[in-house]
Amino acid sequence: MEWGWPWGLAGAAAIAAAGCWAVLRPGCQWLGPVVRRTGSGRILLTIDDGPDPRDTPVALDLLDRHGLKAVFFMIGEKVREYPDLAREVARRGHE
Repeated sequence: MEWGWPWGLAGAAAIAAAGCWAVLRPGCQWLGPVVRRTGSGRILLTIDDGPDPRDTPVALDLLDRHGLKAVFFMIGEKVREYPDLAREVARRGHE
């Protein structure tokens, strides 16, 4: 049993290294296919974990300034806490 934790640590390090490789190498497809160009000049922009009274208004203004739309993935608890801000996201045409 005294060799159990070193092997566990080595395994965890190998998994972490593989994960870093998959994330940091642009051509690596371990996490799925890599799409380089769509030809349409479009991207899907997502904004997660809001709404937040500090960051969401800044993001909304920036998107408006550039004529862009985004998908906001909101947390229900934060929507209950900041319902007016969640409505503002929808009012400005974001999903």
